Amino acid sequence: MMRLLIENKATLDTPDCQGNTALMLAIGNLQYAAVVLLLNEAASVKVKRHDGYSALDIASILGDQAMIELLMEHEAENEAATSDKACVQ
Repeated sequence: MMRLLIENKATLDTPDCQGNTALMLAIGNLQYAAVVLLLNEAASVKVKRHDGYSALDIASILGDQAMIELLMEHEAENEAATSDKACVQ
């Protein structure tokens, strides 16, 4: 499903109504392949949820060192978060 969305130029950083992006959801569900795919497609690691947590914060809370390192490697390559309040329901 994710590949289909990417192939059809879906906006990867569009949050759901809780502020979670696809990257955050993949991290929260420990879906490493999905995280790598999203990072390779330039999903932002800088976007923050409504509660202020970023993708890196979520990985840190989970204590997932491999995920933390992966996110830190890609952090410099990603654009800054926008203040757009649109959400996916």
